[in-house]
Amino acid sequence: MKLKHALSISLLLGSACAQAAPVITLTGRDATLGSTDYVGGTGTGAPAAVAGDSLVAVGLNPLTLTLSGSEQATGNGGFGTVNTLDVNWNHTQTYSVGPASISASGLMQAMGAGSGCNVGGCFSFDGGGTQNNRQTLYFTVSEDSAYVASGSSGSQQIIDVERWTGSSWVVYRGLDANWDPFVTYNAGLRGAPPITWSYSSTFVAGDYRIYNKRDFYTGNVDLGWDYTINFTTAGASVSAVPEPGAWALALMGLGVLALRRRSFNV
Repeated sequence: MKLKHALSISLLLGSACAQAAPVITLTGRDATLGSTDYVGGTGTGAPAAVAGDSLVAVGLNPLTLTLSGSEQATGNGGFGTVNTLDVNWNHTQTYSVGPASISASGLMQAMGAGSGCNVGGCFSFDGGGTQNNRQTLYFTVSEDSAYVASGSSGSQQIIDVERWTGSSWVVYRGLDANWDPFVTYNAGLRGAPPITWSYSSTFVAGDYRIYNKRDFYTGNVDLGWDYTINFTTAGASVSAVPEPGAWALALMGLGVLALRRRSFNV
């Protein structure tokens, strides 16, 4: 009889484990807003402006990062002319967590104008590369979970996923195509409109990171991007690891409750 009960309990536990709902935990973020270089004018006197310093944040707070500002630069265009370069930039990155989803979005805006001519030609304007402008979200998946991902990508942007092997990050794709970044890639050149995309597959249990990356852009641009991953396996849930400060507040709250309970019992 005892053996029968033991077998029953073992079978029940095995069934419960097999049916465990996936728990997705957002564990961290690395967000970088790199600077963008602009050059305008002609000849050796061409002015150059730098659109802001780089900004890096590690951790889940704040939800939104912003880097904005403006700069003016002037240079001698030759023959008594002056080249003037005006640049305005506004870069933002944010993320959010739903009951069963992870979302992120951003805006990479850099607008400029210039004036000044000489016999060598009128003003030219160009923007530097932005490969370092990206937001990376780190998350763990406790059990295999199906998902549907959707979003939009600005020109020359790709959104990719990597999985931690225990020693390094590797792209999460192959014959099984668990994530297909080429669905998210917008091959349009400067000025091309954003593309929208949707993709579905499965995350096996493990540690992951997802990030947006732009190959390059030049000139006056206003590029936005976004993505949402909905985990569709029954019972799947998403949560974020509290910051150390949040843990401290929670522990303080538990301490106050314990004191109040003790006082009440006395």
